[in-house]
Parts: sequence; structure tokens; C-alpha cells
Amino acid sequence: MDKQNKIKKLFPLLKNFGWLNYNRHSIIKEKRLGIGDEWVIRSTKNMVVFVLEGKITCKSNQSQAAVFTNGVMFFIPEKCRELSFMSSSETLLLIISLQYKVTPLDCFDLEDLQQMEFGVKMIESIPFSMAINSALRKYLDMLLLFNRQGLRYPHYNDDKLKELMLILKAFYPKEDLYKFFFSFKCKISSRGKKW
Repeated sequence: MDKQNKIKKLFPLLKNFGWLNYNRHSIIKEKRLGIGDEWVIRSTKNMVVFVLEGKITCKSNQSQAAVFTNGVMFFIPEKCRELSFMSSSETLLLIISLQYKVTPLDCFDLEDLQQMEFGVKMIESIPFSMAINSALRKYLDMLLLFNRQGLRYPHYNDDKLKELMLILKAFYPKEDLYKFFFSFKCKISSRGKKW
């Protein structure tokens, strides 16, 4: 019996315990865009967006356009007033909403932060993207499979968020993680302050 069939047999058991579709407002979402579709984000939570297929172009009010293609990820901080994306091909995105504010300690050990010198603090008007490596892709494939089967239990989501942060710490350079999470600033609502 292959792995997917074993997983499918597990789901009826989980449903009996009330674990499937428990949290209908899942923090892990799949989004499909057709050619020429527009997606506008007014972010209320920190989000990591993974481009699993296709190509999208991002344009903010503050900057020129940036293109994100298959196999990259980018971070959108909470309270972003507006980012607009246009797909130029059939596109599949996986979006993970982080339930907390990302701090440097989520990505680095305290000793690493003391030793790191990043020089001038970068402020970008478009998100910094990183390639999705093979370890992260395997993690994302499992997320998609489980999400499509309806596994949205809150503790599962929490564990998957922790696992994501561990994968990022283990498989990506610290300097890239710093740029990924902390270099992008966008306009926020008039009641808030700059991120």
C-alpha cells in the first residue's frame, strides 16, 4: 500500500475524533489563479506565500513591479494596506497565515544575533523572495495533501507553523532569512504605524 492510500485510510479515524474541518478558517490555504486573474491583499496577519506553479507579478503603490515565479516564496507583513498581484499563467499558491508577529528570535539563536552584522538596514518596497528548496517542497506537498483532505485541527496548524520555522532555520542562510522577514516595509492603515 502506497503512502497516499495509507494517509487516506487514516482520515476517517480523525473525522470520528472531530479533527477534520474543525477549524474552517484555516491558516493554511490554497489559492488558484487563472491567466490574467488579479489578487489584492489587504493583510491583517503576517503571511508566507509560496508560488508552487505559475507566475505572478506584484505591484505596490510604492514601487515598480516584481515577478515571482514557480518555486519561490515571499513574506507579507501584517497591516499591509494593499498589494496587487496579477497572474500571467495558471498559478497555484499556498498561503500560510502566521498567528503571531515574527521576531528575529524565531529565525535565529540569540548567539547568532550577537555575532551577525547586517550592515545598513535594508528597506524594500517589494517582498524579498527565496527559492523553495527540496526539503521545504516536501513539507509543502504534505501540507497540500492534508489540507485538501480537510485536516484543519488547530493543534495540527500550530505544529505545522513550528515545523515551518524549524525548516527555515535549518535549511536557509541566516542573512537570507533576515532579508525575507525584516527587509520589506509596506504602507499600513492610517491608524497603525510602519511595520
